[in-house]
Amino acid sequence: MEKERLPKNIATAVRGLHSDEEILISVSSDITGSGTYGEEWLIVTDKHLLTFSADASQPSHNLPIAKIDKISAENRIGSGVVEMVTEAGTFRLMVFTEARSADFHNVVDGIRELMKGSPLSSKHTSSERNKCVKCHRPVPLDMTICPYCTEKKQVLMRVLRFSIPYSRQLLTILLITTLMTLCALSTPYMSKLFIDYIFKFDPVTGGFMYPQWHLACVGVLFLAYILQAVFAGIHERISGIVGFKTTYDVRTALYRKIQEVSLAFFDKRHTGSIMARINQDTAELQRMLVDFLPMALECLLTLVGVGALLFVLSWRLTIFVIIPIIGTVLFMHCILPTVRAYFHRYFHRRSRLSALVSDSVSGIRVVKAFGQEDIELSKFDLSSSSYRDAGIDLVRRWSIFHPFMNFLIMCGSVIVWLVGGRLILRGADNPGGLTLGDVVAYAGYLMMFYRPVFMLTRLSDMITNALAAGERVFDILDVTPDIQDAPDAQPMPAIKGSIDLNDVHFGYTAHEPVIKGITLSIKANEMVGLVGKSGAGKSTMTNLITRLYDVNKGSITLDGVDLRQIRQADLRSNVGVVLQETFLFSGSILENISYARPDATKEEIIDAAIAARAHEFIIKKPDGYDTIVGERGSRLSGGEKQRISIARAVLRDPRILILDEATSSVDVQTEGHIQKALENLTRGRTTIAIAHRLATLRNCDRLVVLDEGEILESGTHAELMAKKGAFYDLAQSQEQLSAIVAVEG
Repeated sequence: MEKERLPKNIATAVRGLHSDEEILISVSSDITGSGTYGEEWLIVTDKHLLTFSADASQPSHNLPIAKIDKISAENRIGSGVVEMVTEAGTFRLMVFTEARSADFHNVVDGIRELMKGSPLSSKHTSSERNKCVKCHRPVPLDMTICPYCTEKKQVLMRVLRFSIPYSRQLLTILLITTLMTLCALSTPYMSKLFIDYIFKFDPVTGGFMYPQWHLACVGVLFLAYILQAVFAGIHERISGIVGFKTTYDVRTALYRKIQEVSLAFFDKRHTGSIMARINQDTAELQRMLVDFLPMALECLLTLVGVGALLFVLSWRLTIFVIIPIIGTVLFMHCILPTVRAYFHRYFHRRSRLSALVSDSVSGIRVVKAFGQEDIELSKFDLSSSSYRDAGIDLVRRWSIFHPFMNFLIMCGSVIVWLVGGRLILRGADNPGGLTLGDVVAYAGYLMMFYRPVFMLTRLSDMITNALAAGERVFDILDVTPDIQDAPDAQPMPAIKGSIDLNDVHFGYTAHEPVIKGITLSIKANEMVGLVGKSGAGKSTMTNLITRLYDVNKGSITLDGVDLRQIRQADLRSNVGVVLQETFLFSGSILENISYARPDATKEEIIDAAIAARAHEFIIKKPDGYDTIVGERGSRLSGGEKQRISIARAVLRDPRILILDEATSSVDVQTEGHIQKALENLTRGRTTIAIAHRLATLRNCDRLVVLDEGEILESGTHAELMAKKGAFYDLAQSQEQLSAIVAVEG
């Protein structure tokens, strides 16, 4: 149950009024009773209900739960309200926005339990809460985890786990990186040899000290550069291959998860947001694996190697040089949380822009038909400018932080010549003294030390960027599908087709039921028509029968076995569906029909098209069955798409057939042909048909009339017409409408 941390003033007031009572519920609204954004609080103890405004020290309402006659939460236009009825009248307790709807419906359910004298049930814990339980910040609408509280190390380790199959290549990368670092470390030391030995004047001999070492040292230097180039090429190749393969595995796992999750997952997320995670977010992970992490590994090895050499050359000088580096690390530790928040906002707005573009492109026909190009442009400009501003804010912050870090690091060079110069002046023969070659080599190593520090400061925002993308990817990978096979699920490759609904309740959100206690038996091979107004629950019933959603209460059985105990693969293989919204995939007509049975022969596909009265129009097209239908079937008419969809169901040859407005997109003549095809198709199988045109359901064995999720009446077409009830009224309304259309037409 909802139990938020109370503000100090409200907690003190509640303790003062009811010190001996336990607080069971405490929840804040996101809008005030006057309609402005703000907080009001609802608190429930084991005996009392109280409400407070945010800054109040006294409650607006304070009454015993025993005196509440009725309490309810209702969703209205733009907001919702919690209302209470007592013997004194009806009172509005709270106002909330849609974002907090699930929370307040859960709270009201809990209060009703207390009114009955029952203890609070854990079932009322909200599953749609949009606040982080740790930091209480709003969680982005397209995520289930709080991006501020996620451990970045954990995300990084999960990404690296995808690289475990390539452990041999990773060890090779580590070895090559080590060899590259060793080659690089040798080059500054050559400067010391040249200055202190090869080109140093010897006053005794009157010449240079070791001129014979010249060519050997040049050769070593040249070899070191050659090996660095060779190792760099091998390193880039292997790391690139591992990075691309790992990203492929992540992307595949992500797409597999999207195929596994239930429809409820897509109800809460936008298509554009999901596409952004598959394409853009995995691309960010790829950049991290291919570019950032190998570079970071090289930088870390260089830091370790150079750091050791710096101490060897002069531990005194190194102590001074470390000071600005420590300052840089502390500074980065302080600013990273701030920068991370800006990255998350940047990603969130990018996702919203992708969703907007996806919507607009998908509905371009509607945009053109209504001439709303300017409105779409203005919406795009608003979202795009928001995305731009998030990027600008990010750059502005980083443009302050990054130069300051660079300044701290460069202070080390000043320290080298300040302190190192004093040690040179002390003389190399004195304790702690340095030669000019020592300081030059030290300065060279320091530049090598600063380069990875510079790179790591730059890589930090890149890796933070990529890890933010990783969070969004794992947010989907961690989703548990609502619809899963039970551990003891029964295999049912062959079914008879009898369906029983037993006191079924269901709502897409638990507090807004669509199906309300339906009990219905459908015999095997029976054809049942579902009739009712739009929103009555007809399509929802078919969604439950095909187990695209699970019931909230009650059960649905197939041949006496609960759907939740049947393997999904067996259930789906025995069900064929012709949806109200016809969907065709980009590709040929042949590919779309064979989608139901990819192993079907061309002869079987043609037979299915003939049965669906689609063969005639298909062969008239220049490419016949190889005709490309376009995106979502845009090159075909509505009737043609519908008949291909029916052919797809015919090819499936299912035991259970669901026709959801199967003839809604065809003219009267085509409808007649399809009805004849459906007569043959429905024979010998259980059929559930939905249609608004009641005349198309005359051949059903039985009609079931639904209204607001309940069964009003059922019987044959003749029985219901004779009864002159709800079905009769619907039929009369359609006849009158047809007469009006006929006269005006």
